[in-house]
Amino acid sequence: MQFQDRILSGIPRKEILAYFRQLQADNSKKKESNALNTKNSEDPIIFKFESCKIRIFDTNSRCLPSFLIPCTEILFSGPKSMVEKIISQFRLKFLRGGG
Repeated sequence: MQFQDRILSGIPRKEILAYFRQLQADNSKKKESNALNTKNSEDPIIFKFESCKIRIFDTNSRCLPSFLIPCTEILFSGPKSMVEKIISQFRLKFLRGGG
């Protein structure tokens, strides 16, 4: 059974895609990885790294009482230890302070 985890990120989708494309390029030198393009623009972009799959969905807006926040859904699936490692690296990459 595959482990799944999801992140709802406020990071612009194009930055998230650039990060996973770079990760893909780095991994393709070492191991097999690929991104699957889909025909429908509403379908998620899927990256595969070894036994993990990462789906990046279109950015939608989440409504708070006084403003909209862009939100990109990222779904990670694969062996739990690998998913946790990829999520940890993702969070470090996009760690941002606010206030």
